Amino acid sequence: MFSREDAIRDPQYGTFEWILEADDHDGQYTSSNSSNGNEGADGEDVAEDHIGWEDVDDEDVDEESSDEESSDEDDCYQNEYYEQKAEARSTLLRWLSSGHGLLHISLKAGSGKSTLMKLIAGHSTTRRELERWSGERTLVVSHFFAWRAGDAMQQSLHGLYRSILFSVLANCPSLIRDVFPTACQVFDTTTFEPHIDEPYFRFPAKLQEGFQNLIEVSVPRNTCFCFMIDGLDEFKHDPAHRHSHQDLVAQLRSRSQHANIKMLVGSRPEMAFLNLVLCELRVNLHELTRWDILRVVQNTFKRRSSFDATSSFYKALTDHVVCRAEGVLF
Repeated sequence: MFSREDAIRDPQYGTFEWILEADDHDGQYTSSNSSNGNEGADGEDVAEDHIGWEDVDDEDVDEESSDEESSDEDDCYQNEYYEQKAEARSTLLRWLSSGHGLLHISLKAGSGKSTLMKLIAGHSTTRRELERWSGERTLVVSHFFAWRAGDAMQQSLHGLYRSILFSVLANCPSLIRDVFPTACQVFDTTTFEPHIDEPYFRFPAKLQEGFQNLIEVSVPRNTCFCFMIDGLDEFKHDPAHRHSHQDLVAQLRSRSQHANIKMLVGSRPEMAFLNLVLCELRVNLHELTRWDILRVVQNTFKRRSSFDATSSFYKALTDHVVCRAEGVLF
């Protein structure tokens, strides 16, 4: 049930941390122009860290006036880039602490979508902001990572319902009778038999009914739920059996309308999912991964034993790699 999540690697070199915590380098490029010797949190010189926008050595600054014009353009670009990152972070944190309904994170294939969703799901900042939203209510957080290469449970709606129900009820067993009342009545009056649970817990219709009961019971039980679902595009697309992406979108939109429910969902920027929410409730993160890619590429170079042989030109090479990546991290 958790094999997909367990297989997702953790972020490298602090990538994606900026989406929840102010990046160590936010705004430092501008301040480094007015004060020499600024250092980042890791002690490295700021100008060194911002290779992707500044590939002119200090000793060459006064060589050509065109270099100064290029530097001004780099400053403007980077300032705009940091503003966009800050706006994306603000959108996510505001939604976690006081928003409702759906928030959609959209990333291109290879941009680190699942890595990002795993980071958000397990980060202490996420929990802290959600607790502001929940207030006096009991907060329950559950997540599901869809996977097209996995089994049927990892790429279907009933697999999603089953996973979330298991996670929630394992942490809140007092809700079991409210979510599966018929099954509990049968178990109270029937002796144990092999497979007695199958008609009540494993059929898709029963799972969907149980999920709806879970949502409805949130008010009288003073409970609120945040569901984090990664990989909407990984769900099986089978219109003949009403398993299309449009059906998935309709189900999620309907379930998220409840005041005690919110859902953070991630997918590639496919048309079915771009219609999921309004633009202001979507974060297009593949447009903001330039710094993350730069950080990975730089550290990859620096960790190589042959780095000294490439140190004279690796700045220009890393910038070239970042530009060609177009937001794709892996």
